[in-house]
Amino acid sequence: MADHIAVMTDGRFTQTGPPQQLYARPATLDTALLLGPASTLDGKVDNDRANCPLGALPLTRHCPDGDATILIRPEQLHLSDAGTTADTDATVTGCEFFGADMVVTVRLAGGATIRARAAGTTPFHPGQPVTVTVHGPVHAYPRQEPGRRPDDVPPADGPGVR
Repeated sequence: MADHIAVMTDGRFTQTGPPQQLYARPATLDTALLLGPASTLDGKVDNDRANCPLGALPLTRHCPDGDATILIRPEQLHLSDAGTTADTDATVTGCEFFGADMVVTVRLAGGATIRARAAGTTPFHPGQPVTVTVHGPVHAYPRQEPGRRPDDVPPADGPGVR
């Protein structure tokens, strides 16, 4: 990537800045998904907390209260063996080994699927019950009707154009 990028959606600039800034604080869901892997969950925002299948999570920035799409990066998800606990909240459904790390696909109790990064030496396997912990704040975007775009793009922190 370049040292400064501009993201355009539907013919207009939605955010500009250094790649690290856009990855860490994407102004729109489309920008977030464009710049790297992520899991999205249905949830609700209430008082700047995202309530989703992974619990009540802090936000990277303000999002209006109401239905929202919650976005979490794979490196934010920490998995631990749930042992023989019958009431686990998640089950490993797949593992992709990449040497130094792996991507672990996990099905949550409500049926949603997330993808987490783990060390390549971690012994996860399909069918294994796990506990999921989220590290750091998550992104939330007001839920839009299918095929509709928001009239205005939420402001990004730092320099940028709309």
